[in-house]
Amino acid sequence: DLAVSGDTHVPMVRGLECGVALVNPGSPTMPFGYRDVLGTVGVLEVDGTDFVVRLINLATGRPQLEYRATP
Repeated sequence: DLAVSGDTHVPMVRGLECGVALVNPGSPTMPFGYRDVLGTVGVLEVDGTDFVVRLINLATGRPQLEYRATP
């Protein structure tokens, strides 16, 4: 299971003991509330019942946070 939130502009990925992943992809244009700074976007890859969530740092093009779920 996956729950996605937003509005805080703060990127976050957290896996809970119950198996649920909590994700906030952050903001591509106003991370942490700062203007004129590249932020993050979320990418979700699903393969059957497995999934991977990556938050990509737009300044570097590399994953900043990642969570892998396999039942």
